[in-house]
Amino acid sequence: MKKIFALFLLVGCGVAHGSLIDRGGGFIYDDVLNVTWLTDANYAQTSGYDADGLMTWYTAMAWADGLSLYDSLRGVTYDDWRLPSTMLFDYSCDYVNFDSLYGSGDSYGYNCVGSEMGHLYNVNGDQLGLFTNLQSDTYWNNRTQVVYAGNAYTFQFDVGFQGAIFKGNDSYALAVRDGDVGASVVPIPAAVWLFASGLGLLGWMRRSRS
Repeated sequence: MKKIFALFLLVGCGVAHGSLIDRGGGFIYDDVLNVTWLTDANYAQTSGYDADGLMTWYTAMAWADGLSLYDSLRGVTYDDWRLPSTMLFDYSCDYVNFDSLYGSGDSYGYNCVGSEMGHLYNVNGDQLGLFTNLQSDTYWNNRTQVVYAGNAYTFQFDVGFQGAIFKGNDSYALAVRDGDVGASVVPIPAAVWLFASGLGLLGWMRRSRS
């Protein structure tokens, strides 16, 4: 029976890879940050939204905000996507620039784990193979730089650097949403139900004979 229970867990929960869980259907869940990533890290291109996936910050923000994806495994449509975010004061980064005028600060450099992409790279870097079309390049963050409002934060997946560039430049976009798509009920395949039902029937017959 322990093997049967393990089988049900596998079918219902997906395959675990450390803190990242491939939920199937094109979604990857981070059980530490409690966010769900889109598996295709250049979906703007593969979906035909943009020719190469390189967009200004404004276009990338609009793309993520308007994204609506149907989960065929769970029969649910998700339309609450966004670009990844970061902390104002992330002291895990190499540098934190405090701005007294706004009472806030900017965090940038290497080793950042307070941002969602920084956490993905620096904590789950050995699991990045779960993603498809992840570019060894710069990706947009959804936060405007405090000191220079014309810039937005970015993360470079080629070197693991969190920085900021002019919003009119072109970079890639990776969509993420809060929560776990796996919280939706996953139908168990008929073959598994038949197998379990057969075992139950067999047990009932044995008890009846005794």
